[in-house]
Amino acid sequence: MGTAVEANQVAAHAWVLPNVWEREFPVVTEEEISAKTKIHGNTKPIHHDNAIARRTVVRGEKLLGVVASLSHLVGYIETAVGERFEQSVVMVIERLQMVSPLYAGALPRVACEVEICRRIVRVKATVRNGSETIAIGSGVLLLTEMEPAWFPTDFLDQPE
Repeated sequence: MGTAVEANQVAAHAWVLPNVWEREFPVVTEEEISAKTKIHGNTKPIHHDNAIARRTVVRGEKLLGVVASLSHLVGYIETAVGERFEQSVVMVIERLQMVSPLYAGALPRVACEVEICRRIVRVKATVRNGSETIAIGSGVLLLTEMEPAWFPTDFLDQPE
């Protein structure tokens, strides 16, 4: 732990802007599930045949496999964040916890919260279908171009 002087120096150069928003996506379709699982090479019948899926412990519907679900969820989160920043961003998702399967008919909504401290942008995101949580994720953004209009720049060029 640093001294009070060091803490004040850090506070003088750190500016934190919390920002929260939500983004709704179109309904997940059966065709989308089949296409996504095929793209990832997943030929397991549970993802392509509702009759087989009905005989399993899942809800009796085709569902995205883990790789396809992760790909879908990462895509939702990156889209929600990328649109907000109005620029090219690189997002490093450090943690993504799948809480529930993603089924056809789901209406995904991503709730995002960012915290900016100098040029570090931390992101927390929750993907929901109605009130049901599908996934919880977090990561860090790299801003690759100029900052969005709401991004404070007056402190960026101050000496460390």
